[in-house]
Amino acid sequence: MKTKELTEAKKFIIKTFGELYTNGAVAIRTAVFFEKAKKAGVYNGGYGEPINRALEELAEVEIVDSDDGKFEYTIFKLKGIS
Repeated sequence: MKTKELTEAKKFIIKTFGELYTNGAVAIRTAVFFEKAKKAGVYNGGYGEPINRALEELAEVEIVDSDDGKFEYTIFKLKGIS
């Protein structure tokens, strides 16, 4: 994996979460994140891409369930941020 591609992926993640925090949010649905990443040209829809590696380093995944305990969706949050 090229260092430049990984750096660009990390910059995209930090920018995306910066925009979220500015608007009062601390998480983003994974599907919305990947849609934004595709539009920005940092994700092509596959596994093993730099964006996936950057997410491993910077973010954590949480599962959101409905009130009755059924799976709803997953979200990304930056590591270390509540």
